[in-house]
Amino acid sequence: MYLTEESVTKRIVLSSIAKVYNPLGLLSPITTVLKILFQAICKDKNITWDDVLEDETAKSWKSVLTNMKETSTVDLNRCYSPQIDRKEIRSVELHGFGDASEKAYRGVVYIRISTGTVVSCQLVASKSKVAPIGGETIPRLELLSGLVLARLMSRVRRELEGKYKIDRVVWIQRLPCGGLQGQEKSINCLFKIEL
Repeated sequence: MYLTEESVTKRIVLSSIAKVYNPLGLLSPITTVLKILFQAICKDKNITWDDVLEDETAKSWKSVLTNMKETSTVDLNRCYSPQIDRKEIRSVELHGFGDASEKAYRGVVYIRISTGTVVSCQLVASKSKVAPIGGETIPRLELLSGLVLARLMSRVRRELEGKYKIDRVVWIQRLPCGGLQGQEKSINCLFKIEL
């Protein structure tokens, strides 16, 4: 990663976020923190692109840098079934999970490959987004995470269908069953959808 400890400006933060190449979203736990920090900077209308950031924002930036230096290398096995011979595969399933918080929402897709005696699970892709500045309710953000997950599952399934015969797609999502009309009470329901 190309992050520096020089004087922190709004421009440097945005430039650092843009330099992270993350097409599968595997680094989204890191990039989401950067995006949330940038969003906090953007909330202050008095900060211009080249103003040096001070106080809490600069401390947050240095904390992110320290964490990223500690995890400067991420090793992932990109083979979804390293210990399984393709001829022995009995079932291939895609499992998707979506969730939201006040600051961000995301969807994550795993592949589960089984031979009957050996099971392999691997992270395939993830997608995260920062919650809008205007502030949304948690039920609305949960619905947005469901949308992100549905699109991600569709894309992953389309890409993997030529390589694997996908038997099942399982989507686990906590969606609001109430509370979208401005009500204070919201009932969360856990849905398990098999396609």
